[in-house]
Amino acid sequence: MITALNIIIFVAAFYLQTDLLSRFTILGLVPNLMLVVVCAFALYGKTYESYIYAFAAGLVLDSIFGGPYGYHITVFMAIVFMASLISKDEDVDAPNTLGVVFVSVASVLFYGILWLIVGFGAKNFTLGGGLFSLEEAGITMLLGLIILPQARKLFEFENRATDARSIR
Repeated sequence: MITALNIIIFVAAFYLQTDLLSRFTILGLVPNLMLVVVCAFALYGKTYESYIYAFAAGLVLDSIFGGPYGYHITVFMAIVFMASLISKDEDVDAPNTLGVVFVSVASVLFYGILWLIVGFGAKNFTLGGGLFSLEEAGITMLLGLIILPQARKLFEFENRATDARSIR
């Protein structure tokens, strides 16, 4: 049941990012919802499940979006690895501040590295591209402020449900 709920969350996040949010941009910017969801799963969920979800989400996003193939997979897997270093498995007691800082750093690195890769490919680094990357990271951070506390509550609910099943 819990795995089905997690899959539904990922499918809904994927649909929202690829279809709905791309049509209703915020000042021309589209937040990276999948990045926030992967960060939430990496911080608050089981590590082995987070790796599976990160790989699947990265594979689907790399298949759909143009750009360097394997980029989403690599970054999402690195996010789970970094989260496993700073938090325990299923750490729903981690403060919300840690989640917000983690999403902020992950989004800045995600868009900064993407700007560098695209700049090397085009052999043209522009200040406008760098500013756009920072704006995208900022809008993703704002989305993380909204989503992470809700994700934490969801993982607390999952842990209580698992504990209740194990008692029976």
